[in-house]
Amino acid sequence: MRALMRRGVGWDDGVVVFVPREEVRDERAERALDALRKIVEGLVGGGLREVELEVGDLVSAVSAVRSTVLSYGASEVYGSLGGGMRALVVEVLLGLLMLEGVRVYVDIDLESGRGYVSVPLHVFKAPRRERWASILRLLEAGEGVRGVAAKTGLSPATVSREVREMRAFGLVDDELRVTEAGLLYLRVHSS
Repeated sequence: MRALMRRGVGWDDGVVVFVPREEVRDERAERALDALRKIVEGLVGGGLREVELEVGDLVSAVSAVRSTVLSYGASEVYGSLGGGMRALVVEVLLGLLMLEGVRVYVDIDLESGRGYVSVPLHVFKAPRRERWASILRLLEAGEGVRGVAAKTGLSPATVSREVREMRAFGLVDDELRVTEAGLLYLRVHSS
């Protein structure tokens, strides 16, 4: 519920909750699900879509998560992983990692309730390329395509092509600014 409020949700958005089969849910989980239903019902035209997963059957659960999310045709997905069964959380995370051509952001609430960690999963799917890291560093320093080309020895056409690929992973925006995801990519691949 915190993630819905934090990220905001519109009438045309889709909201999905992945749950274990009813017979393995406890009373606390049922109360939380009922509360979520009531909140989403007034915010989203399609209401809450509940997808039961066969927790413990990794293949079917991951496949169900992937196919459910793909059925919406969204280019960006925001997920919240928290509470609940560890196996369910891992299966949802793996299903989200399996998505191609979709930018996926996952929020993980801290146990203290005093914050969260937001993870752009698509960054971890971006290929590790030293060329990309060099281009990102130069773009971060304020260089444009021609400046990057001059400093790297690449042609402007090659730099443009590489930037276009990086943009697909959300590493660079349309104005050639390095995004937070791009900065994360640099830090992850520099260590």
